[in-house]
Amino acid sequence: MISSQQIKAARAMLDWSQDALAHASGLSAATIHNLEKGYLSPRSSIEVRRVLEEEGFEFHGQTGIERYGDESRIFRGPNSTGLFLEDVLSTVKKRDGEITAIFKSKENFTRSLGIEKEQ
Repeated sequence: MISSQQIKAARAMLDWSQDALAHASGLSAATIHNLEKGYLSPRSSIEVRRVLEEEGFEFHGQTGIERYGDESRIFRGPNSTGLFLEDVLSTVKKRDGEITAIFKSKENFTRSLGIEKEQ
């Protein structure tokens, strides 16, 4: 479960008020205040964690917090299609069904899916 220190730290890094986090999570400002005071309820903590993870945070133990940015990966070699599809699947699961991919060309996109251009 996310700790009160992690919630406060993530909110500070985002420069969000308790009201902003309450709005993003669908909880009341009083609930956010209570979470940050250490009165943790599992349901509310899970919802706050979900919102903060969508903002790019990872939580480690009871005090660790890390914010990651958008990552770029290049897949090369004979196993690149399989590696790409595995990465897409794990990312979709991790981000609850949402993913963004940018390809340099339509050909790169179709090649990444294993579709060969007809001759």
